[in-house]
Amino acid sequence: MEEKLLVAAINAGVGGAIAALIIVLTYKLVKHLLSKVGEKVAEALTRQATAMETLTASIKTSLEKDDGEHREMLVLLKYIAQRSQAFDEVEREHHERIKNNLKCEASCEVTEQRKEQTH
Repeated sequence: MEEKLLVAAINAGVGGAIAALIIVLTYKLVKHLLSKVGEKVAEALTRQATAMETLTASIKTSLEKDDGEHREMLVLLKYIAQRSQAFDEVEREHHERIKNNLKCEASCEVTEQRKEQTH
């Protein structure tokens, strides 16, 4: 392409040669700048991809940690509920024994009073 432009510029004279030279140099400059811009864009995209991978790993680690802590809390809550249920059962048994003891004491008193009355 450059050769065709040079041949055309020579046929056009000195003004044409200067114009062709300006066009060729402008083309080369633009081509060089675009390649540099492309490299910069590629570097920026690489950095952005690396940052996204790091962010993804960080979020995944955080979620796994939260999930583990959540499981630990559930286990502890289940244990607390079981212990609470056991304490409730012991308390009910204790109240039943107290009721039975009070009933027994009352019936024993009635029995003693009847014995005293009969003697």
